[in-house]
Amino acid sequence: MRRSLLAVGLVTGCVTSPFSGTQIQPQRVTSVDFTGKAAPKARLSIAIQALEANGTWTTLGSSPVDANGNWQVPTQVASHYFEPCNRAVFQAVPSDGNAALPGISGPCVQNVNVLPADYSKCQTDLIVLTRPGASPTQHTGDLTIIGQPQAEQYACYQTIDGNLTVKGGQTDELTLSHLQHVTGDLSVELHHFKVVTPAATTFVLNKFSAPALTQIDGDLTLTAFDDDHFNIVSFDFGLGSLTNLGGSVVIDNQGGIDHYNALANLLSIPGDLSIEWTSSDFIESSLLPKLAHVGGDVSIHPEGNLQVVLESLATVDGSLTIDGSNGDWVLPYKVMKNLTAVGGDLTLNSFAVACGIPTFPSLSNVGGQLNLTGEAPRGTFGVPGLTVGALGLTSTAVKALPLPVGFAIAPTGPVTIQSNPNLCQCQVDDFVAQLAATGWTGTAATSNNGTAASCAPCPAPSCL
Repeated sequence: MRRSLLAVGLVTGCVTSPFSGTQIQPQRVTSVDFTGKAAPKARLSIAIQALEANGTWTTLGSSPVDANGNWQVPTQVASHYFEPCNRAVFQAVPSDGNAALPGISGPCVQNVNVLPADYSKCQTDLIVLTRPGASPTQHTGDLTIIGQPQAEQYACYQTIDGNLTVKGGQTDELTLSHLQHVTGDLSVELHHFKVVTPAATTFVLNKFSAPALTQIDGDLTLTAFDDDHFNIVSFDFGLGSLTNLGGSVVIDNQGGIDHYNALANLLSIPGDLSIEWTSSDFIESSLLPKLAHVGGDVSIHPEGNLQVVLESLATVDGSLTIDGSNGDWVLPYKVMKNLTAVGGDLTLNSFAVACGIPTFPSLSNVGGQLNLTGEAPRGTFGVPGLTVGALGLTSTAVKALPLPVGFAIAPTGPVTIQSNPNLCQCQVDDFVAQLAATGWTGTAATSNNGTAASCAPCPAPSCL
């Protein structure tokens, strides 16, 4: 005995005809009858809506659901719904406020040879109808795509000659399967959002996929928002094929206790890298895991401890700033453990480092100034012989200079060591004298140190 569709997993019903992926012949106006099943309910009706180019939905017709759960909606589909990619997108919306009914993928049914009793295996969120004819492969101008319905509309594009903005919208996954090149900037915004229907309240997590995208000529911005601050989620931005980037990268996490999966094979960023992490601890082994070089500045502003950060990063041509000014956080040795050189300044603000923990354990050269401000960065910075252009140590709680053996400063580089209450002035004076003995001729500004320390007689340096 053949079971009904309502008994095999499509419990709210579905669109049984036409299958998603069905090709229809082009006309100025095409008659299409949508039929399906729905759970019988008093005064329940089904409306068929078509997606407009601006992202809004237009109702083409509606019909009541009969006592057996059957419904049929005849529609007249104008040709503009198939523009620009010879694809028209539809949804079947019940009048009771519940989610749109799923469709059935025609290619899935044919490829898997699925019987009607198992149509739930080929369920689709949308009904996409196609028409024959050549489709454009390039869009000229800026383009914004919100949700998978619009992604279906623009599925033919391989190149966006302009800026592309992608927002996950009210769908779980947004896929641009043919996109290969964006000549301008790409901005991707994902959400973990609440969906409330008469049947249930659930959370949906956006996911972005552009498996063929290899090149972005401009900047890349990845942003995530999370309405659920109690559960850990991982935002999947994909972009695993992206290897060529012309500009900068901005990572903006406005979520909760979340993680990012993004840019698995990007080796170099020619511009700047900025990370705003409005979350808990930064433990991101799947975010830029192979990034080795940044041509501009790197700025990281976390609101939690840094634990796993850019483990492959080796060189920063500009300046590197890690700012924990929103709290006093811990910086362990796994942060940028392969970093060897910073061309500009290296600034660490308001981070505690445990005594004896190596900090930037591969670092050998800072072209600008090494700035350590706030909190207690007690760990040893860099490798023995670390060379910097200048040194600043201000308003910290350190009891000893957190510098390696053989530490060196550029011959005329300035030294500023001020307002460190636990660091005895006699130790600062000894350090400056040692620099001068090696030929250093720069200026030293040292004051207000040791105000909370016992410095007579001058104690041996110890970070404890």
